[in-house]
Amino acid sequence: FGRGITKIDEDGLVEFQTAYICDPELIPKTTKEIVNKLKESYPNSKANPVPIMPNVVLTSMFKDETPTLTKVPLGIRKATLGPCLYNFEKPIITPIIANSMEESFGFVRGLMEILSKTADVNKYIIDFAKTLEPYKYDMNYYNPNYKDALQIMQTNINNEGPTKSLYIINGIGTYKVKLGPDDRKILEDNLAAIVSSKNNYVIFIEEYNAYKSIEMEPWYRNTIDKLNGIWLGDGIGNQLSIKVNMGLEEKKLMFPYIAYAFTKGKH
Repeated sequence: FGRGITKIDEDGLVEFQTAYICDPELIPKTTKEIVNKLKESYPNSKANPVPIMPNVVLTSMFKDETPTLTKVPLGIRKATLGPCLYNFEKPIITPIIANSMEESFGFVRGLMEILSKTADVNKYIIDFAKTLEPYKYDMNYYNPNYKDALQIMQTNINNEGPTKSLYIINGIGTYKVKLGPDDRKILEDNLAAIVSSKNNYVIFIEEYNAYKSIEMEPWYRNTIDKLNGIWLGDGIGNQLSIKVNMGLEEKKLMFPYIAYAFTKGKH
């Protein structure tokens, strides 16, 4: 009827011939009867569903996950079909970059929902891009009152307490346009100092072309670890903001809603 192979000990594999469960003509009927008897004997048991990659990933798929800053579900891993969890505490500053943030905004919208549910974290949105207000949930939102957020950030860094704080800076590439000279310096000083803090963390959200404009800033070169970050959508092989350890074929890989989470250059 068929052949199989199994490992029975450390010495090797055994190939075997499978057997009919009954007369070949009665196999469908007998199989159905066996299945029904098993269902009656174990009414509360069922096999785990075979995992598949969903066409669209929804935040509701992670309802069994309790998000913390060290374990934030981002999506479904292609290799394992399990949740992809990201640690936003290491590194302290995490860039989220895309060629087109408009095309990748579904990810950002979902991330805001999940981050809003993280417990024991004060969350502040500094929204230079003016796109996150509908998705602020119960997080502290600042636009256009950026100065208030920068002063809170400065105070939290200088007088570090036990409570964690997360600053989501949306549209970081435009900060020099959005802020006056004094506030620009406060933000730059905060970002330079935050890497030495214990309970303050930052997420940058920006399109690649705009993000490149901040990479030559002194505070950036001294604080950002290019081996870490999140890239959304296509173009991973044509960017230099995140150093990646990927083969050419991996860089060419493309399917709807693809994203890459990198830690120490690996994804």
